[in-house]
Amino acid sequence: MLLSVGVAAAAWAGRAVKAAASNNAVLHFADMNGGIRDWRPAHGNDSDAILIEGRNNEWYRATFWAPCPEIHFTPKIGFVTDALGDLDQFTSIIADGTRCYFRTFERTTKPEESRGQGEIKAEPK
Repeated sequence: MLLSVGVAAAAWAGRAVKAAASNNAVLHFADMNGGIRDWRPAHGNDSDAILIEGRNNEWYRATFWAPCPEIHFTPKIGFVTDALGDLDQFTSIIADGTRCYFRTFERTTKPEESRGQGEIKAEPK
């Protein structure tokens, strides 16, 4: 019994540290139908980021630990969620067979498309 209480306390403490370590956003149940509605690579000065539309037209911006140029050339990607199906700064994507780990994951405004340039801009909230 002492061991199970210790394991439960460690799991709770780990989750609390994860939440406290970051003020980043979480897209809950991203692995469910309708959890992720759309995605697109960011362009311009923000080319090492991806924009993700969750349910209820909520937009998120994720940056990567390393360049992930595959997102600019592949028509589909896979989202690697945590065990609860959430997408956050500790998760990743798979683009054209390459795993790209998120460095940040934050809420953002709906991206605006620049006319004639093909660029999509989004500002963090």
